[in-house]
Amino acid sequence: MSINKQAGRGTEKKQKVLTGKTPQEEVEEYNAIFESLKKKTHKNDLKEILALFEDYENKNYSLYQHLSHLSDEKETLERQIHQIKDEIAKLTQSEQKEADEGAENKAKKIQDLKDEIDGSDKHYKVLETKQQGLTETINALKVREIYEKKKINPIRSVFQLFSNVLDVMWKITQLNFLMEPYKIFKIGF
Repeated sequence: MSINKQAGRGTEKKQKVLTGKTPQEEVEEYNAIFESLKKKTHKNDLKEILALFEDYENKNYSLYQHLSHLSDEKETLERQIHQIKDEIAKLTQSEQKEADEGAENKAKKIQDLKDEIDGSDKHYKVLETKQQGLTETINALKVREIYEKKKINPIRSVFQLFSNVLDVMWKITQLNFLMEPYKIFKIGF
């Protein structure tokens, strides 16, 4: 045996140990795969089959990139949706808080207005009392002025008025006394 044949046999043994097949078996297997690819692709040339696989590989890579982009977009949209939901929740809480504060503010404003109205009423009554006092003072001054113009003494006028009233009352009393017998007479009938 020659050295080349011995070396070839040694290589075949090493190959069989690594793959579990001899080179001849591997070539047959590759040919079977190639024939299967020819039938499935309807191509007879290895270069055409490789070009077809490269084309499929490019399309798959493009689809993978597109899918990756869509996945990133989906994650971005999900984050945005989550942020929007958080903002809606915050706004809802804020609106509720504002509504509560608004109701409290309205109630406080209403109470303040009621207090202001009460204060205005009290002030009005004080002013009205002062006005009445001033009106009485003015009227008294007018009467005094009249008395002064006519040169009448107000104290004498009051005494004279009182005297006139007493005279009238005395006359009424006398008249009642005189009428007493007639009242008894009328009652008898």
